[in-house]
Amino acid sequence: MTTRARVADQAGPRKKTTTPVTKAPAKKTTRKAAVKKAFQQPSTRDFVKKMTVEIDQDAHAELKMIAARDGVTIREIISDLIDGYVKKHR
Repeated sequence: MTTRARVADQAGPRKKTTTPVTKAPAKKTTRKAAVKKAFQQPSTRDFVKKMTVEIDQDAHAELKMIAARDGVTIREIISDLIDGYVKKHR
């Protein structure tokens, strides 16, 4: 059985529409705008950027325990460290 057939079986029967579906004319977008929109993530926090950092597994485990002990999040610890570094090196 193909993937498409399995998905169709899981989805159940499709309802047939009697009225034709019409699309509104699409806005003409530039390639740059399309790429920006594809990577834009909705956020309730304005002016915040997401960042991925790779650290040693043992260091992460220890950082997590320290954060829990101190009642703060890892995000708060990292943010404070980055703010301090930026202020020091301006």
